[in-house]
Amino acid sequence: MVVGGSQQETMDLGFTQQQADELKRCQQLEFECNQLRNEIKASHNEVQHLQLQLDQLNREYQNQGRRIEQMTIELSTSQANTNQMKQELQLYKERNKELEIKITDTHETIKESETETLNILRAELKDSQMIKQQLEERINSLQENLRHTQQELNEQTRALDVLENTHMIWQEKTTSLAAASAAIGLNIHKGKSKVLRYNTACINPITIDRKDWEDVKTFTYLGSIIDEQSGSDADVKARISKARAVYLQLRNVWNSKKLSTNIKIRWPDTFSNNVLWERTNQIPAEEEIREKRWKWIGHTLRKAPNCVTRQALTWNPQGQRKRGRPKNTLRREMEIDMREMSKNWMELEKEAQLRNQSEEIINLQKELNNARIQIEELGGPIEPGSKLKGSVSSYICQIVFFLEIYNKCKIDD
Repeated sequence: MVVGGSQQETMDLGFTQQQADELKRCQQLEFECNQLRNEIKASHNEVQHLQLQLDQLNREYQNQGRRIEQMTIELSTSQANTNQMKQELQLYKERNKELEIKITDTHETIKESETETLNILRAELKDSQMIKQQLEERINSLQENLRHTQQELNEQTRALDVLENTHMIWQEKTTSLAAASAAIGLNIHKGKSKVLRYNTACINPITIDRKDWEDVKTFTYLGSIIDEQSGSDADVKARISKARAVYLQLRNVWNSKKLSTNIKIRWPDTFSNNVLWERTNQIPAEEEIREKRWKWIGHTLRKAPNCVTRQALTWNPQGQRKRGRPKNTLRREMEIDMREMSKNWMELEKEAQLRNQSEEIINLQKELNNARIQIEELGGPIEPGSKLKGSVSSYICQIVFFLEIYNKCKIDD
């Protein structure tokens, strides 16, 4: 179909505008469709994500249900435990009441004991002051002893310096002795001459006429054994072995049947030790030894603090003694006696220092007893608070007064 030019152009223009509008609308619709598709995809993804979250929530809900079941079981067990705890709490409350009663009692006893301990501590403080003074005196004495020992050590070092060349000195002495004895007509026997060294090694032997003397560790001189240790152990062992050998040599005499063990001696009367001590007016040997021991201890305690004998009483040497030692030492015997007397070392030192005062008081007590006996013979027994006449009564009152003063001073100390 052929149309004219102007009409055709108008038709084309109209068609193109409509198409353009439709194209725009189509493009808008496509854009909106694309947006909707994107939104649908996003919503679909969100739905999937929500489904995943729902699945997780379902799982968590199931887990929580299991936990709740466990918690219910635990609650039931905890309730049972709480009931037991309540019962135990009741028992504890009852026990606490009993303990409170006991605590109140103990507080009262503690208060009483505190007063006693305070008094004891005061006495111990006084004792500690005395101990400090004694320690200062002992320290001064020890310093003096150290000075003396240092002087002795210096002297010993000088002597050791002199004895460094002992080998040459002894060699010269032996050669001079051999020469002097040969001039008289005497000769030194090389086989019987021995050398014993103490804490020294044999480097250069002593020689006479180009013959070395033998170095030995032990030798016998006049029947006694002398060794490097300069002790008596080897000599004692040798003597015991000799006595044992002699005893075994007399075995035939001991085993002979000609000797009778029945000597036909009869002891008609037997007495116990206590009866013998009463009849002879004596005391047991142990008590006599104990009395003499404590007399000697009191004598040494009254000496100066720097005296060696007084320091030896409290000296505690280290180490162990050899086999065959006594069972108890002097220190142990003193401790046993102090336990029996219920006294300590400080009290004994004070009593030893107050020996003269105690003797005077004992004499006063004896005179007081004698005066009381004389007064009772004259006018009857003495009652407390009664008044006496004459010089005897005044004398007795003075004695009693001095005794009371001494007892108070002793208690204060």
